[in-house]
Amino acid sequence: QSLPYAFEKHSAAQPEPALVDAFREAALDLAAFADGNMVDISSSGCSCTVLLRRGPEVLIAFLGDCRTLAAAVSEKSQRVDFVTAAHSTEDVRELQRVRNTGAKLIQVPPNSGHVRIFTPGERTPGLYTTRSLGDSTAEALGVLREPEFRRMSFSRTGGVILLGSGGFWEVLDHRSGPGLEAVQFLLSAGRLRECGPQFAAGSLTEELKDRWQQATDGCYDDLSCILLHWSRPGNPVEAFRSSEAAVAAPATGASGCPASSQPVGAASVPTPLSATSLEPAELPDVSLCPSAGLQAQLLGDGAGGAWRREPMPGQRLRLQRLDGEGLAQALPEF
Repeated sequence: QSLPYAFEKHSAAQPEPALVDAFREAALDLAAFADGNMVDISSSGCSCTVLLRRGPEVLIAFLGDCRTLAAAVSEKSQRVDFVTAAHSTEDVRELQRVRNTGAKLIQVPPNSGHVRIFTPGERTPGLYTTRSLGDSTAEALGVLREPEFRRMSFSRTGGVILLGSGGFWEVLDHRSGPGLEAVQFLLSAGRLRECGPQFAAGSLTEELKDRWQQATDGCYDDLSCILLHWSRPGNPVEAFRSSEAAVAAPATGASGCPASSQPVGAASVPTPLSATSLEPAELPDVSLCPSAGLQAQLLGDGAGGAWRREPMPGQRLRLQRLDGEGLAQALPEF
């Protein structure tokens, strides 16, 4: 909520500087929220990707290991224009920056080739990503809050933009070219042209979830994506957000697509929230929470209290409201 609000404040400026300022303010707001709710984010943070669409023109701002694919798609051909790189220790430029800042770089596990970032003489933060929101102790180690940018235009061609979480990209096959398998799946098994982005994004998410489970004996990373589809050059965009919990509805429409997945036209662009509309929600949003493997968690409510969330039998969740005193009593458990 704070990032689009901050961008709205600076939107009179050029979009790239405005988004840099918005990311910076979001990082400060996250730190203030953590302090006010007694949440330790010294070694905890998140990646972030923002897509700004103005007609057929798209600006992508990103940091961390979330990645974005942009592809031109016509009736006769598909071309992946780019897949943004993850900001991680696998990127030589990023690795050099944190090394020059004084970070201790250690392979975890030993001799694995996977390098993580540590404070010299300490066992934290152990980061793989080299840019993030949060991770307050890592800023002194060269971990940035500033996004990178890529642009794409759909004024002369149709196509897709696919935003995916870090785990979303790890089980895709990139041997034929970065992102090409994802585009081909969306157009074939995902039936993007016939059934629209909802069915296509849900189908791809389910496929990647199956691959994760086969490779890890039933486990899987966070699998979330947002898919935007320009069916024709300059045409209004169709958009859909999918998570690992999304499954296609069994009922089918006249086109043979699931009834709930029929293309419904252009998706509206959310309006940035104003300061007065950022009221604490009566209940936290648990619609995207995994139903398996979830441990008890505390969710700050923005008003000095919290919600305790814990799994129950039958894939149910139990929510318990805690005031400030109850939160203080519950914290040692976590």
